[in-house]
Amino acid sequence: MEEEPNPQAQQLYDMIDTGNEQLWPGCVNVTKLSALARLFYVKSKHHISECCYDGFMLFIKEVLPNKITLVNNFNLTKQLMRGLDRHVEKINCWDMIYWGDDLE
Repeated sequence: MEEEPNPQAQQLYDMIDTGNEQLWPGCVNVTKLSALARLFYVKSKHHISECCYDGFMLFIKEVLPNKITLVNNFNLTKQLMRGLDRHVEKINCWDMIYWGDDLE
C-alpha cells in the first residue's frame, strides 16, 4: 500500500517536476525551475522589490510565447523554491552598525 508523501517531501517532488518542465514547448536551453532560480537570484543580488519583480514577470510573460509556463509573481516563485529548503534570515541594519561595546 502506497502512502502519500509528507508536505515537505511533496514540495521537493513538485520542485523536481518543475525542473523537468520546458519553459515553453520546444525550449531546450532553459527549464522552468532554472529560469525561476535565476530570476530569484537577480532579485536578491540587486535588492529588487517584490512589486518590481511582479512587474518584470508580467512583462516577460507578455513578450515570450503564449505557452510559457512561468508563474506570475514573487509569492508563487517563493512557493516553488521552498523545495530547496534554504533558510533566509533578515538582519536589522542597526544591529550591524551598533555591535558589541558600541551598544553602551
